[in-house]
Amino acid sequence: MQQRGRGTDRNAVWAFTEEFPQESDDLRAARRAAQSLGADAVSAQVASLLTVLAATKNAQNVLEIGTGAGVSTVALLEGMQPGTAMTTVDIDASRIQRARTIIMESRLGKNHRVRTITGDAQQVLPRLSTGSYDLALVDVSSNITELTVYQALALLKAGGLLVVHNALNAGSVANPAARDETTAAHRRMINDIAECTDDVYVSLLHAESGVYLVYKR
Repeated sequence: MQQRGRGTDRNAVWAFTEEFPQESDDLRAARRAAQSLGADAVSAQVASLLTVLAATKNAQNVLEIGTGAGVSTVALLEGMQPGTAMTTVDIDASRIQRARTIIMESRLGKNHRVRTITGDAQQVLPRLSTGSYDLALVDVSSNITELTVYQALALLKAGGLLVVHNALNAGSVANPAARDETTAAHRRMINDIAECTDDVYVSLLHAESGVYLVYKR
């Protein structure tokens, strides 16, 4: 039997899959906004994954923690059915405003109910309704990822899906020699959740700097 993966050019595979997605005008507008604000944005590969996950999940109520300039927001909305709802949270008012403008100028703002909240996620999330979201994306500063992930899990319904962007902390989690506090927190979060086998199913993807999928049973 042939062994798959032997001799695979991983760099070529990564480059091909990263360049493969064809982005919409709305996504390109969001990327331009992110660049003008100096805001980090999910890659085209991750954006297309978010769209597919939102569509296959048939998510009615979505939570995004870390709006940025709206690239991931638009990607999620493109996979959601008309009439569904999204709540997006970011600590930076200028980024929230730019994302809101992009959404309202597109068809997405007309087809979905989008609530934007400016504030610190660690203070905002405890005020949201527990067990009310079908899908949640966590894309926040590395130093608060661990706490934010657990807060987001509590907000998901049974059967909900959590998506954690930059789960590998720019790749440092994969380096056993990296033992700084932030990397240790990411590593602990990934492993501790994976061990809760009665409560979740998990998958760790090597898209960009790591995407961690957690299905809440």
